[in-house]
Amino acid sequence: MPNCFTLTRKGETEPTALITLDEELCRQLGTEPHPKYYVESWYDLFGFALACGIPLDDARMDEMADGANKRTILAYLRAHFTADCWAEIGRR
Repeated sequence: MPNCFTLTRKGETEPTALITLDEELCRQLGTEPHPKYYVESWYDLFGFALACGIPLDDARMDEMADGANKRTILAYLRAHFTADCWAEIGRR
């Protein structure tokens, strides 16, 4: 059963492409996007937590943000996005 999530910019109705979001996060951190990896592995950390049902404003997210860059990313996500999470059951 895959767990899924999307991030939608506050005030918009369509989810933001994760690659677009990664580019925004890179600008916030003053770094260049990597062609294969998300900056600071934010997708692997916060994305996985979201997919598992942990909300952005949950204290467990703060515990995962163990460095200055990760705290910056989490603050940016909280300030600009809402998360939608669900599990897909069965085959399509």
